[in-house]
Amino acid sequence: MIKTLKKRNRGFTLVELIVAVAVFIVAMDVLTTTFISLGKTQRRQKDVQMLQGDVQSFFETLDREVRTGYGETFSTGTNSLFFRNQNGNCVTYYLSDGKMHRSEDSTATGSCAENTSGTVLTSSRNVFSDISFSATSSGVDTSQTPPILSSQGFVQLSFKACINAATPSNCMVVQTSITSRQLSSYVSP
Repeated sequence: MIKTLKKRNRGFTLVELIVAVAVFIVAMDVLTTTFISLGKTQRRQKDVQMLQGDVQSFFETLDREVRTGYGETFSTGTNSLFFRNQNGNCVTYYLSDGKMHRSEDSTATGSCAENTSGTVLTSSRNVFSDISFSATSSGVDTSQTPPILSSQGFVQLSFKACINAATPSNCMVVQTSITSRQLSSYVSP
């Protein structure tokens, strides 16, 4: 009886201990790898959401002003769109240093000119590039086949927006069209 009791209380063998430690290490490695992967995925999703929010915020600002602006005043520059807004002020939306900007000039008379001394509309975390503005003022749009009569201003915009690291998987290409809802002509005060 004493011999049987001693045999049961003697503990683990070295092989059993090594197997238990190996199983524990493999399990911890799997858990750590999974945790790190989930953390990276979460950070990436947060960056993508911030980029989408940045693009949406820019679009809401531009969309509201173009829709209420005077369509016959729409003009484009190399990386810019400028026109008279509903208050009669000359407004310029432009790309500079990878950021979208907006400037407003309430003292301009006559035709609007490009003004690149405005405020930044997009965050410093994201980079905008490859912008293309195309604007059609009231009148005949000869860029269409066949030419069409355009009674309202029409803006087409496309650009590339990237999360800081400019790798293709971290970028989105955005394109939209906006039509002015202002049917009356701008009358200079």
